[in-house]
Amino acid sequence: MKVAFEYDKEKDIWCLLNKGKSSSNSQAPTKVYESLVATYSEDPTPGDTAAFIDKYITDKDIDIQQYITKYQQD
Repeated sequence: MKVAFEYDKEKDIWCLLNKGKSSSNSQAPTKVYESLVATYSEDPTPGDTAAFIDKYITDKDIDIQQYITKYQQD
């Protein structure tokens, strides 16, 4: 069975805003969420979060397409 992976930034935004603050596994915010709040505010908007994600991907030199290709081969 072949699985097709794709990156959906809207899901990334949703996940960071809804699960980054706390989750059923941990009441503590993630380090990435803490960085988002430190950069924008205590209540970041989806637009702020999108900009934060873009900068995070660039700063960490993350090649999304490379990861997609890698995981589709495995």
